[in-house]
Amino acid sequence: MQVQPMQCYHIFLKGLLDGTMPSLVSGDVSAHLLAVTYVPDLDVNMSLDDIKAHELSCVDYSPQSVRGCHVETRLAPNEGWFFSSDALSFGDPITLPIFRYLVLASGLPRQNYEKKKLIAVADLAPGGAREVVNGKLEFLPSTDGWLAISSAVQS
Repeated sequence: MQVQPMQCYHIFLKGLLDGTMPSLVSGDVSAHLLAVTYVPDLDVNMSLDDIKAHELSCVDYSPQSVRGCHVETRLAPNEGWFFSSDALSFGDPITLPIFRYLVLASGLPRQNYEKKKLIAVADLAPGGAREVVNGKLEFLPSTDGWLAISSAVQS
């Protein structure tokens, strides 16, 4: 499934601007799946610890490392900076309970949750939910990556 560019948490944007966010291309980024009970709050949610109660918990689930992280700079007409990676695979075959959100966080998958700053969230099933029963679960970034930061053009 291809995922459109995600929404950034404000802690991530602040970290980009003040230089406190770890490098996205270091390879220390993890992907997490959250249940339908989660309600994204881009202003308030800061660390993975803030949202861990909504993360899936079952035999087949584990958070995944985001591999092949890279930032691309493009010029006109689609000017900006784009964060992308290899496809995210959660397994094949796996069975997962109902979920809705994909979250990226700084740090490796099993790192202390309160130290992992939130980066971005994607709603994988707006107004609904997803589930996997003995199948494959893989996510691909869009052609504009997981995140797109564009330059403002003033006339």
